[in-house]
Amino acid sequence: MQKAKLIAYYLPQFHSIPENDNWWGAGFTEWTNVKNAKPLFKNHKQPRKPGVLGYYNLLDIETQRKQIELAKQYDIYGFSYYHYWFGNGKMLLEKPVELMLSSKDLDFPFCLSWANESWEGIWHGSPGKLLIEQTYPGKKDYIQHFEYLLKFFNDSRYIRFDNKPVFTIHRPDLIPDIKFFVEIFRELANNAGFDGIYLIGGYNYSMSWKLEDNLFDALISNGFNHAPNVLYRKKHRYLSKQLMKVEYKFNLNKPLIYDFEEIDKIISRIDDRNIIKFCGSVDEYFPLLISNWDNTPRLGRKGYLFDNFNPETFKVQINRCLDAILNNKNKVVFVKSWNEWAEGNYLEPDVDSGLTLLETIKEQLNDPII
Repeated sequence: MQKAKLIAYYLPQFHSIPENDNWWGAGFTEWTNVKNAKPLFKNHKQPRKPGVLGYYNLLDIETQRKQIELAKQYDIYGFSYYHYWFGNGKMLLEKPVELMLSSKDLDFPFCLSWANESWEGIWHGSPGKLLIEQTYPGKKDYIQHFEYLLKFFNDSRYIRFDNKPVFTIHRPDLIPDIKFFVEIFRELANNAGFDGIYLIGGYNYSMSWKLEDNLFDALISNGFNHAPNVLYRKKHRYLSKQLMKVEYKFNLNKPLIYDFEEIDKIISRIDDRNIIKFCGSVDEYFPLLISNWDNTPRLGRKGYLFDNFNPETFKVQINRCLDAILNNKNKVVFVKSWNEWAEGNYLEPDVDSGLTLLETIKEQLNDPII
């Protein structure tokens, strides 16, 4: 019998870089938006304040050491570091995972998730502003990208399934020559001594994406990304939508508030449909566990959040995710996320809830063995 393994997404934007300094002001990190967040309605819990880990800097290896100790204590199996490769060797925020790689005493499984999207200012309150474009220059760049990744793949801590390094691609539907890209990565992985590469489609692919057979090994549920839109269409009639557009334009609106139980039910239905849709095209379909959501620190009144997220509804979601992997060879649940604080999306303790989410995970994992 195999116990479920939870792999939590890990955001590296907790140290300053020249590009962010130029776009948003000197010293900008994820904490900047977190600290500046305001409550936008009665009982709105903002700003969120970190607990025992504090307002950390990820260039301090002691911070990563404390994060790993905490994750291990509460049965988190590993981290999936967001990886930003924009083409022609251009990367951002690569230093934390490189620091982890060089610190061999940090005994913790990890993998990489290529967040292959252009960076746009809307995510920090400046819609219409293109910060850096994601490009796909072709074969030379794909080889260069793999060669950079190889030092991670070769590390003994890197997560592999059947001697295949696990590599997630956030938006595979955006890669124009995806077949060619996959062929090159598989060939290079074989040449490097692996039995291929275990490619996973990340949680943000389009609902209209038509995955061809044998292109990817697995997919992660994209229900979370699409459930709010489903609920929005369900709840708002035409006239109310027009009013909301006017309020949105003049910044008079409240953020959109979605009931978490309704969201989770929609995610479950989307997952059921996706499993049927992709049956035969991928070996496994992994659920995505959500650790709450409130992106108003980034978007203000133009953001959205979940209501009714609490230990009991979180527990229901955990058990749904555990049930979903009963027939999987690899008993993995991906978690969004370990530390996306400006999206209200984190497992790390805060001053209000402390260790509640981590304790709930540990409790549930120590019950069902699958």
